[in-house]
Amino acid sequence: MKIHFEEELWMDQMKYALGDDQVMYYKMYCMGLKQLTWFHSGIKHLDAGTTMMSEEKEKMLIYSDFRFKTIFLASFYLFA
Repeated sequence: MKIHFEEELWMDQMKYALGDDQVMYYKMYCMGLKQLTWFHSGIKHLDAGTTMMSEEKEKMLIYSDFRFKTIFLASFYLFA
């Protein structure tokens, strides 16, 4: 793919899938690519993980979110 998502292997180190969409959209934006949102596609997102929230999982989500934002900002804004 034109955006070379394989360059973002640092995201695989996180315990949760946080930020992958943001990185993809940002790289698309930088390359002048467009995105399309189709609201009536009929696809339903079944996020089973939200029904099993525990204090430990919530802590890990907070940590992963902070880590992603720190790396994303450093990678794409500070050193670009």
